[in-house]
Order: sequence, then C-alpha cells, then structure tokens
Amino acid sequence: MSQIEAVPPDCSEAATPDPESPAREIGYFALRVYNRIVIILMIYVLSIGPMFWYWHESTFAHGDPFVAKLYYPLVLLCHAWSPFADWLNWYINLWIT
Repeated sequence: MSQIEAVPPDCSEAATPDPESPAREIGYFALRVYNRIVIILMIYVLSIGPMFWYWHESTFAHGDPFVAKLYYPLVLLCHAWSPFADWLNWYINLWIT
C-alpha cells in the first residue's frame, strides 16, 4: 500500500503570498496613504501652538482671515469635544507662557 501525502508539493508554494502581488502592493499603498494622512493631521493640530498669536490676531484683531479659516476646524472640535479642548489649551499654554 502506498503512502498518501498529506500536502502535495505544489500546495506549499501556493500558500505563501507573492511579495509582488497586486493585492499586497495595494495594501502597502493604502498603509502609506493612511500613515501620511495621520502625520499631516498631527502636524496641523500641533501647528496651532506656534501659530496661536497669528490665529488670535486674525480672529479678534482683524488680521489675515486665511489663518482664522485655517484653524476654524480646531475651534469646532474644541466646542464639540471638551477633552480635546482641555488638551489643546494645555498645549497652547506651553507655547504662549
């Protein structure tokens, strides 16, 4: 009686994904896009610290309206979510005091 092989020799090679398959490339591309979006959003939020006085002037002293509009989403987020507002006030205080 002959032995029955549990795994044919061809199946072991098919189980490992091809490192250059289109699905894998799309996954890496999506991960890179996601990482870049997160980094850009972090830079945007953190940039209010050094830009606070420009934002304050543009909002309350008739300065450049572009700066006021640029940071308006942060104002909305602060009104909507108080823990973010507390953190942002703490962060801005690091820059202005």
